[in-house]
Amino acid sequence: MPLRWEENIYNSLTYKSFTILDVQTLNMNTTLYFATNRNHKGNNRWKPETYGTKFSSDGHFNLRFGKLSVDLEDTQVSKHLKHEFGQGRSGDGEALAAYIGGQMDNAKINAYKDETATTSKRIEFHANSSTRFFKDLKKDMEQQADVLIFIHGYNVSWKEAAASAMSLQLMLNRHRKNTDKEVIVVLFSWPSNGSMMPFAAYKSDRSDARDSAQAVGRAILKLKDFLAEIKPKHEDEKMRPCFNSI
Repeated sequence: MPLRWEENIYNSLTYKSFTILDVQTLNMNTTLYFATNRNHKGNNRWKPETYGTKFSSDGHFNLRFGKLSVDLEDTQVSKHLKHEFGQGRSGDGEALAAYIGGQMDNAKINAYKDETATTSKRIEFHANSSTRFFKDLKKDMEQQADVLIFIHGYNVSWKEAAASAMSLQLMLNRHRKNTDKEVIVVLFSWPSNGSMMPFAAYKSDRSDARDSAQAVGRAILKLKDFLAEIKPKHEDEKMRPCFNSI
């Protein structure tokens, strides 16, 4: 049976539609940039199954940079993006995040390999994981895109954080036209417990948020160097932070 496919663009996020006997299934492969100091789950730290509620084994100040991709049904995404609340309000970001969260078990995580924490040898600047991460981000910004850095708050698991960031990215681009800039959301996820235990979890999250400040500080310094490098060529592209209080 012949299988034909075509590539399309939906809000600058690639999906492939496959047609067999005139029955069409549309899937979006959606990608999210991230940085995290959470511990990885699984045998391969560079392609982990997920991230947990503790700090990375390399220490709370050490960051993993990477990309996460997940397949989403176009009809489900479109339904939530076009949801009408009335009084001029449209788009249900919370329902979209809940849907995406339900697909996170099938997400593919690819962290940029970084040997700085496991070797005594000098690592060249161009080989650093953060350098390669920012270079890829720079390529996307060169395609007329702005960047929003999203840091979540208390009581958020890794899957919830990634789903919220991905939902935000889709919501921000839902009215985008071909001549408009894309908005790329970059997630910074720290080891929030993702638990509603009233006192223990909140106290733990406060401590983890405090300790994560070093990782955030390192990321901001790396970001400053990156912005200094691209500013002369990309003054029209913007990068904005978005924080959620604990």
